[in-house]
Amino acid sequence: MERTCKKCGETKPIEEFSQHKTFRGTDYICFNCKHKARAKRRRRYEAKNRRSISRQASVYQKRAIKKLGNWYVVDLINQSTGLSRDIIWQNKELIKLYKANIKLKRLIKSKL
Repeated sequence: MERTCKKCGETKPIEEFSQHKTFRGTDYICFNCKHKARAKRRRRYEAKNRRSISRQASVYQKRAIKKLGNWYVVDLINQSTGLSRDIIWQNKELIKLYKANIKLKRLIKSKL
């Protein structure tokens, strides 16, 4: 079974259209056109709200650094040792030990 995309006008197999959630059947726009439209909306949003996005990102990063989020610790290990992130994520014990080491250093620094 085939369907014609309302955006690009190409006739494609029904598998290239998403199942619509609000009504039975498939969407009128193919996956490719849907992804392109979503990317365009996202770029427009990011251009319009650049300041607030960067402010939110910096707040989130600062909070993660204070809390010692796993991704932050993995990045530190990657930068200091050169190990790949995949290897680091597989070794949970390494992340745990590195996190404890950072906490100890911060505690010592705060006491001085």
